[in-house]
Amino acid sequence: MLLQIGGWTLIACGIWLHVRRESLTLWPLFVDNQTRPVVVIDQVPLALVLLGLVFTIMSFLGCCGTCVDSVCFLGFVSTLASSN
Repeated sequence: MLLQIGGWTLIACGIWLHVRRESLTLWPLFVDNQTRPVVVIDQVPLALVLLGLVFTIMSFLGCCGTCVDSVCFLGFVSTLASSN
């Protein structure tokens, strides 16, 4: 359950960073020139959303494996979690 809440939190933070990008107070520090921001900083919201999706999907699969009492399914989720 905690992993799923963390995943949804990462997704929400990524969306918030993408929408409110220009309003961040430290954003001018990460600008190469005034017309184009640094590419790496632009990818942070996308990375947060993708990481949140991975956490949420893994948590959902673990919950489904627990509900049906499938040892094989829980082993699959455990293997995915330990491969990181």
